[in-house]
Amino acid sequence: MSSLDSEEQQIEAIKKWWKENGLAVVMGIVLGVGGLVGWRSWTTYQDNQGAAASILYEQMMGRAAGGDRRGAMDVAEHLAAEYGGTGYADLARLSLARMSYRDGDVAGAVAQLEVVRDEAEIDELKQVAALRLARLRLDEGDLDGAQAAIAGSAAEAFAGVRDEIQGDILAARGDRAGARNAYQRALELTTNDSGRVLLQMKLDDLGGAAPAGDAAS
Repeated sequence: MSSLDSEEQQIEAIKKWWKENGLAVVMGIVLGVGGLVGWRSWTTYQDNQGAAASILYEQMMGRAAGGDRRGAMDVAEHLAAEYGGTGYADLARLSLARMSYRDGDVAGAVAQLEVVRDEAEIDELKQVAALRLARLRLDEGDLDGAQAAIAGSAAEAFAGVRDEIQGDILAARGDRAGARNAYQRALELTTNDSGRVLLQMKLDDLGGAAPAGDAAS
């Protein structure tokens, strides 16, 4: 998949947040619906689950970094199957989707992304999955599928990515003015240098920024 830098930065932030706050969030939910019965044994179980999932996730990343894609996929599949209730499982599914797509398994990649989009506990991961699904559909030439994947509002942190994908869809449809508007909005929301350079190149290919009168259209 292409141009995932900004999404990867968001995932790193989500991973850090989950590591620091995930248990507290779960604690609040449990206290709200179940009181304190069995709390100590439940939290011990959750701690063990999270620790085991974290170890597997690090193993997966290590194998992927070392070029052992098959080994990384095996660990990710085990993590998703055995620790499906953890945030690490959703991160593993996102990695599985990328590795599957690179191996030519489009259906497998779509299946993993749809699980995260539909079932992840963390809303930001749902949105990452939806945006990646849109990119995949776009790469496959399925413009309607890509449009459907980004339907609805995205969190502010992902609005620039969404607008860039919208621009790509419109450009592929031949709507140059609409594409320029979308890229201009994305450029205004994007802070990382590589993303801004790419967006400016896309704008230049379409004849530069949208005229002032078209910016709101």
